[in-house]
Amino acid sequence: CKTCLDSLLQVSTNYSIWRPLRLPIKCPNCRSVVELPPMGVDALPTNVSLRAIIEKYQMNNAPRPPACQEHHRQPLNMYCIQDRQLICGLCLTVGQHQGHPIDDLQAAFINEKQTPSLLLARLSEQRWAQVCDLAEQLEQDKARCEALVRQDKQEVDQFFLVLEGILARKKHAYLEALDKAAAEVSLAYDPLIHRVKELQVEQLDLVSLGSSVE
Repeated sequence: CKTCLDSLLQVSTNYSIWRPLRLPIKCPNCRSVVELPPMGVDALPTNVSLRAIIEKYQMNNAPRPPACQEHHRQPLNMYCIQDRQLICGLCLTVGQHQGHPIDDLQAAFINEKQTPSLLLARLSEQRWAQVCDLAEQLEQDKARCEALVRQDKQEVDQFFLVLEGILARKKHAYLEALDKAAAEVSLAYDPLIHRVKELQVEQLDLVSLGSSVE
């Protein structure tokens, strides 16, 4: 390990007289014997095989990004700056996000994380006072509008109440006039109808009398 290799470079426990040793070291992978460079452990060549194994293990254990709902099995590995949402490669090339500016997930996460603090920083004391004044003004405007609506409602109720009284009186007057007209019709036609019926009876009596004489 790196700690053990570093200890080979230390001649004394006194850090002030620390100096490197040129000692032969056997590679645990290929078994080749090499001298430790003067620059120390950091100057040794990288174990490519071990690094590949570590990277593969990290990739296998890394959380998989969610899949795109529009394009089957395509990972959401990009961030659309314009629409502020995760997209896949097909969304960018042939989908509805074609031509939109994008960012990688890590940078987008950092930017979005910083956005609230930036907004709070921009919201100065003066702007906050303006926002408070605006909220108060809106509340006052709302109260005034509600008062006007209530007043108009009362006026409408009063108008139709008066109108209902007028219509009721007119209805009563028209019904009285119609009742009077009906009485006049009866007065004019009832005597005539009665006289015609009497004539019918007299005629029937004459016909009956004539038949009995014959």
